[in-house]
Amino acid sequence: MKNHYLLILLICGLASCMPAPNNPPISTITETPTSTPTLIPTVTQTPTFTITPSPTFNPYRTVINSPNGKFSARKHVFWNGISEYDKPVIEIWDQSGNILWQVPYQTEWNPLNPIVGMSIYGWSPDSSKLYFYYTLHYDTGVPTFAYVRNLQSLDIASGQTEYVLPISVDTPTAFAFTPDMNKVAFISGNMVSILDLSTGLENKVDILTISFDDAGWIFYSPSGNRLIYHTRISGDTFAILVNPQTMEQKIVYQWTNFTISSYKFDGWSSEEYPRYIDYLETISVLDLSTLSQVSIGTITPTP
Repeated sequence: MKNHYLLILLICGLASCMPAPNNPPISTITETPTSTPTLIPTVTQTPTFTITPSPTFNPYRTVINSPNGKFSARKHVFWNGISEYDKPVIEIWDQSGNILWQVPYQTEWNPLNPIVGMSIYGWSPDSSKLYFYYTLHYDTGVPTFAYVRNLQSLDIASGQTEYVLPISVDTPTAFAFTPDMNKVAFISGNMVSILDLSTGLENKVDILTISFDDAGWIFYSPSGNRLIYHTRISGDTFAILVNPQTMEQKIVYQWTNFTISSYKFDGWSSEEYPRYIDYLETISVLDLSTLSQVSIGTITPTP
């Protein structure tokens, strides 16, 4: 009995020395009720762009209202910082502020050297047509009496444009309308021509100075009964008067060492006095009765 008791003690001792079995721990899982998620608005970030300023709209350089007051012709340019002579456009607006027609720049263009500009001449008396043309810039081109190209008309009813003069489209010329704008005088080659816009008939005569380097600068008197144009031969410049009815001509004045860039025609003081301004802003007239040049003063600055 005693030995049996010792055996039991020995077995219990050995059991206490053995490592405990490696049973995995029992986890208690607490069930969490499923809840309805709260939606958080998705905020879309607006991308940040580096904005290049677009060309700004210049004030209109020219605004000419039609004689009937129903339309206005407006020439403007877009400014992009390169040159003030950026490509122009002509627009026709009605009284309600609507753009009816737009005439884009039609000829060659170089923004860094804009030799050819676009200009509005004016409206026909009945407001049915607008006349416009292209000019050669003296500061970038070669100074010449024939500084105009591509005289055109825009029909207000249809928006169609057409060339007015019966000459090659890109031929440099000079032109002048009669005060009623029924006729137009122009220089073409070695001829002075007058075109009747209603009939299409053309009268022409040879330029009086047979030999010349340049011819142009042609202008009607206020009544339309006189026409003056200019020619240059070497350093001499001639003013030539034309009778538009008979096409008779005569030289009325000759300048020596006349330069176009420092002299300009400035209209008529009257039927007898075509007027000029020189680079010193001295105003003079040609007296057609005495065939002499008379200085009449200088330009007075406006305060």
